[in-house]
Amino acid sequence: MIDTVSLTIPEGFYKILDPDKFIPSASILNHSVPFGAKAYIKCVQNTSDEEYESGLSKIKLTIIKRFAIGGFTKNLSIEFSAAKLLFFNNLNELSEIDFILVINTLQKRLLKMGIDVGMASLQLAQVSVIHFSKNIELPKFITSSMVIKELAKIDITKRLSLDKTTFLNLGHALTFYSKYYSIVIYDKLKDIQKTGVKIDNDPTMFQQNLFSDNKSLRKTLPEILRIEIRLGRYYKIEAMLKTIGKPKDRTFINLFKQDIAKKIILYHWELMTTGKNSFLFSNENDIDKIAQEIHRNNPKISAQKLLAIIGYLTFSKQKGVRILRQFIESKYTGRTWFRIANYSKALTFYGSFIDKIKFWIDIRNLIMEFKQIKPIDFKN
Repeated sequence: MIDTVSLTIPEGFYKILDPDKFIPSASILNHSVPFGAKAYIKCVQNTSDEEYESGLSKIKLTIIKRFAIGGFTKNLSIEFSAAKLLFFNNLNELSEIDFILVINTLQKRLLKMGIDVGMASLQLAQVSVIHFSKNIELPKFITSSMVIKELAKIDITKRLSLDKTTFLNLGHALTFYSKYYSIVIYDKLKDIQKTGVKIDNDPTMFQQNLFSDNKSLRKTLPEILRIEIRLGRYYKIEAMLKTIGKPKDRTFINLFKQDIAKKIILYHWELMTTGKNSFLFSNENDIDKIAQEIHRNNPKISAQKLLAIIGYLTFSKQKGVRILRQFIESKYTGRTWFRIANYSKALTFYGSFIDKIKFWIDIRNLIMEFKQIKPIDFKN
């Protein structure tokens, strides 16, 4: 449902019980000191190595004192994984009924870090960063790498103001990203079992050892595709809420809703797999039938443009729109690509074909179901 979040607690709604746990000591915030070129002072505290090695998830606390109209502000930022806070892993998924337990657990962890925040302040805290997520147990005979390989063919970076697409870890991960907004799709179990650099860059000790004690079990584990929508600024969160028809309420209690998470995940899934991308996920490869459909939907089309569209379709289905775009922009110009990209409009009839690759429909249905996954389900 949700994973990483960053909560903002304004001054007056938290107490610093042990300022020396911060680096530099938070006691500096109560004194008049030179701010330097950045015009702010920042004090940071992370979960200790001892706590992390004991299995606890990481929490990062940041207090920033900066100039504001009428004086100074001293806001507290709390960044953590809500799923790992409760379950010590994010293969387990949260549900709405877990909210109070998340709040209680977070409050206790904060007290150990020398910070006292009331329950109401945590519930009503403004969210500045949030990762909506869904672990999807794929149907039999469908692998995460199969899905990722097909999704890598699309090109949605400009439409979502994203900067770059990256195909990672031997085809087990795909990201469409910008600095404050990313779509991340990866093989969750491969990422857990992988050594070295991971997509989940904050794995707990518990998560790393989930299946390590049972080699026979690892061979029978299902394929788990994980989708994350990472929104890294408040205005990205508000814009997404508007997109799915929800009020711009960024309080933690409001965003901790299955309905919101499901709508955001589904919106991005359909953005990737429907509309102008539909032709990429169809089994229809009969060129004669395709040419007939293009002409029927565009009766005034020239023969030259018809053949160009068929060339666009053939290249894109084999190598992907993203690869085609890179080729055109490297050999010609960006303007040339945008003219060619308009060919996709002549292929929207694919959306009415009933031969869409079945697992795309299955995955959509699983997102709609939004069933929580628990690792214990795989051990029975």
